[in-house]
Amino acid sequence: MQKRAVRNLVHASGTIEEAEKEISLWFAFEEIHEYKRAEEDIMF
Repeated sequence: MQKRAVRNLVHASGTIEEAEKEISLWFAFEEIHEYKRAEEDIMF
């Protein structure tokens, strides 16, 4: 409501646009990594 940062363990953005903005606020490009979880081949 007050548009201020709040510490939390889990966060989800409402839209892709929000996510892109929030990611750019909190992370440098070199801090972003893609990875595959071990169970993804089984689950999907």
